[in-house]
Amino acid sequence: MRELHRFVYLRKWKELQNAIIEDPGVSVRVIDVAYAAEDKPRLRYWVGSDNYPSTDIQAATLAEKAADREMCQRRTLLHSIFRLDFPSNEELAVQLSQLSHGCGEEKLQDLVQATRTAEMLIEASRGCTIPGHNSALTLKDWSGDTPLHSLTGRGDSHIDMVEVVLRSVQGDGATSLHELLASQNDHGCTPLHHLADAMKGDILKLLLDKCKIDDGSEHPLLISDNDSDLPLHYTCANSDDISAKIEIIRLLVEAEPRSVLVANSVGKLAIDEHILAYLGEIEAQESTSSGESVSSSDESEDSGSAEDGELCDKPSGSHEIEDRSVIQRSRNFILKRNDWRLNLWQPMWILTEAAANLIQFREDWLPLQAATVAIKYAKFPALVLALCANDSYASVDLFGHLGLHYGCGDVDQLLEPESIQASVNMVEATISENNINPGSSPFLRRFGSQDFSFTLIQWLVGIAPGTAQTKTLNRLPLHLLLAASSCNEKNYWSDIELLLELCPRSLKTRDPTHLYPFQLASVNEHITTPTKDEEIVKIDTTFRLLLKDPSLVLS
Repeated sequence: MRELHRFVYLRKWKELQNAIIEDPGVSVRVIDVAYAAEDKPRLRYWVGSDNYPSTDIQAATLAEKAADREMCQRRTLLHSIFRLDFPSNEELAVQLSQLSHGCGEEKLQDLVQATRTAEMLIEASRGCTIPGHNSALTLKDWSGDTPLHSLTGRGDSHIDMVEVVLRSVQGDGATSLHELLASQNDHGCTPLHHLADAMKGDILKLLLDKCKIDDGSEHPLLISDNDSDLPLHYTCANSDDISAKIEIIRLLVEAEPRSVLVANSVGKLAIDEHILAYLGEIEAQESTSSGESVSSSDESEDSGSAEDGELCDKPSGSHEIEDRSVIQRSRNFILKRNDWRLNLWQPMWILTEAAANLIQFREDWLPLQAATVAIKYAKFPALVLALCANDSYASVDLFGHLGLHYGCGDVDQLLEPESIQASVNMVEATISENNINPGSSPFLRRFGSQDFSFTLIQWLVGIAPGTAQTKTLNRLPLHLLLAASSCNEKNYWSDIELLLELCPRSLKTRDPTHLYPFQLASVNEHITTPTKDEEIVKIDTTFRLLLKDPSLVLS
């Protein structure tokens, strides 16, 4: 087997093809039969330093050492071929178009023979007895990598080699493409993780288009690695090519929208990874130019205070004003840069709109309304809302709803019944139950979390206080909040008090069902089987509202 692996690295395809014809078993073999008992320690000794202590291998070439490495890792010949690099078809076309195209012809033939050899190995492996496998495509090396892992992770994912894999999964009894894309290595990565990390959008699209998801099968884009990262996390953490990044994010989100809701082991959504990647790029640029880092900029008290006219008098708690100031400084820091709309906002909008559509599908979400819904249900970072234009806080969408209306009421109460509604239960099951801030960065803070007490509603009315008096569906924001299914949320009563402060008449205003706010609080028809805590909150809220005007009982 060592000699055959050496053929791969020397690209002696004819010799390798003859060996496959003579002995099809080499397609699945990973060690030399004669040395099966001692192969592992002997090969471990070979791999590593170039200073070999034994005279028996002084003449070892680079190909021989590479062959030992492949055998030590228990890789098949198909693994080895898929780990090679080949010029792209575009590069070959350029070389062949040149006058002296001998080099191009040679490289083209090398690619043709390599793909032919890979096909022969897969075909030969189907005739071999491999318990639990029906071809070499599912065999794993010591790192848990299948040949497709090698192709997408170590190799250059050449389109011709990918086509070899796609042709091999056709026909009766063949390994399905779904099985190959769902296969995980020892780190939990699938081939899609590798492609997303390498920003191979064309290959990702090809494989996802060809992959059929049977009923009951998990989508490979929802398979997480050992850190609970999805392929979408990998792409969002990349900052190399923003145009490619935007297209790949759009591709992954369209293929499996639920991936935008999945948090990794430290609570980060894909959008968090994107924000941190953008900030990391800024920090690298600033460190190069001036030695200043983002961390020092966003923590400085003088790095940008809240803009004039943006803060209302309520809420008045010093900690709440400071909370707003933290997000405001983060926002102002970003707005100073000319590239934020393309490099930061465009991917954020794709992810935010997808999250909103998982709650309630619409083709015409406005950024503020979509951001409000994504933050309310999917626990997106507050920064998403802060980056929306301030003048849009008082603008209604096609249904006549403000962002505040979505922040106060349940989405399914506000939109038309014929709208296509995804299950909110699915969303709540997908995201982390604990609304925590993933990491210490102020750019990732969530409304209402343990160390960031400012709420979504407080932020919305803080920017546009007059919206607390704006009705939709003949209901004030207070009506929507009391009739919603979120009565057990933290700071629930402080939100109610703020809405009453900004719109005092709402206390004595009936909703379309002719109920006063205190009656809405006691009924809350959207909570059919309230928990003990929810019952306590309902009674407490009703009592507090009545204390503000006991005469309402006689109305």
